[in-house]
Amino acid sequence: MMTRYCDWEIIKDGFSFSKDAYNTLGNLIIHENEWCDSVGGRFRAPVRPIEDYIQYINKNQIQSADVYMRDLSFLKECPSLTRLSLHYPVGFAEKMDYTPLYDLPVIEELNCPPTIDTESEEYCEIDYSKIHGLVSLSLYMRKGMKNFKNIPTLKSLWASKFKGKNRDLTDLFTAPHLDCLWLICCGVKSLKGIEASSDIEEVRLDYCRSLEDISALESAKTTLRNLRIDACGKIKDFSVLERLENLEVLVLQGNNSIPNLNFLKKLPNLQYFSITMNVEDGDLTPCLNIPFMGYVRNRRHYNLKNEDFPSHGGYRQKIRCPESELWRKWSYIREPEFYWEIYNRKAQDI
Repeated sequence: MMTRYCDWEIIKDGFSFSKDAYNTLGNLIIHENEWCDSVGGRFRAPVRPIEDYIQYINKNQIQSADVYMRDLSFLKECPSLTRLSLHYPVGFAEKMDYTPLYDLPVIEELNCPPTIDTESEEYCEIDYSKIHGLVSLSLYMRKGMKNFKNIPTLKSLWASKFKGKNRDLTDLFTAPHLDCLWLICCGVKSLKGIEASSDIEEVRLDYCRSLEDISALESAKTTLRNLRIDACGKIKDFSVLERLENLEVLVLQGNNSIPNLNFLKKLPNLQYFSITMNVEDGDLTPCLNIPFMGYVRNRRHYNLKNEDFPSHGGYRQKIRCPESELWRKWSYIREPEFYWEIYNRKAQDI
């Protein structure tokens, strides 16, 4: 096996940390062997006894960790750890035992990704009703997962491969204060059920190739501020967009067609807009009133081109939550340029 060192790792105090945007310090990496992936990636920091990790976590009150361990029982000795990403260690092919999670007083964030080569068939036995205090959940749908629908404390939900009995969101969540929803490669046909939350602020829809109906977004018309749709080719009716009166960020990517951009005139708070979908009437002049334009795919019948918009980039999204909650906000995680000032401060911690 050809060896290469992990390129998303930062070393501090002899321990591995993940690398966040602008090379800032991310999660502590707890690993039982030297390999970070199955194709030769190796951690730079040495393998340590689990007691070393426990001591370091408790001394420094570490809150978040990427865990590459088959035995999770040590977590009960690390009460400050509340944000966990649990990975299969390289070479471990047995069923992971997640029951130690049930004994922890609080887990704010949980991410249990599958192994790459067995994602669709993998069995993952987790009863989410036994996990306390979940605020942010990354859900890779697999057999064995139970009771993820009824997590009342949930505020951020990332879901992959979810379909549901009704091909909508009614079986996905009932959290009344969910504000961030991201669907990737889900088999839903409509967004019915999103009205379960009265606080929806951010919605991302990526590669949901069965999705046809987004009209349920109207239930979030007063709260939704950030909407991104990418590669959801079956959506034909975008009329709901003109009713999302408080949108600040709108990104429409894909090969869909939209009759025109007149709906932009009804979005007084829109600050950032990007579109690669086809605008049938070719009139892009409504975009001239948008303070910041992202990428626009050039097409022959358009009356304006991408280079005609001088306001590319530069947008700083408003922060409406305490800075202590930004760790679970997708706009913060995926668009760090909106928050470079905060990341600049974090860089001083290394």
